[in-house]
Amino acid sequence: MQAGNFASTSIRELETDSVDRQALVLGEDLARWYAEGSKVAEKGLHLLTKASTEERQGSPGKDYQTAERNHSKRVNEINANGERVRQSLIQRYRLDFPPLN
Repeated sequence: MQAGNFASTSIRELETDSVDRQALVLGEDLARWYAEGSKVAEKGLHLLTKASTEERQGSPGKDYQTAERNHSKRVNEINANGERVRQSLIQRYRLDFPPLN
């Protein structure tokens, strides 16, 4: 949770003057993903440490599992979008950016 909050906050605090709009949008998407991950982890921690068996096996537990799966799946979308942005910036600015993965 702390790592996700730190990453989200740090990305949002980066200087954005003269930064390409595509990179800014990708950065906001990453920041949002990290913040959402912290919320998912917080729900999981609650279920593991404070929730009753009924909560864990009921709707809150199922909601957590769905949120965790969806969050994990978003990684592939973000990576693919990051690669598209990287390629676009390489073409636009004729710079060689290192691979994201």
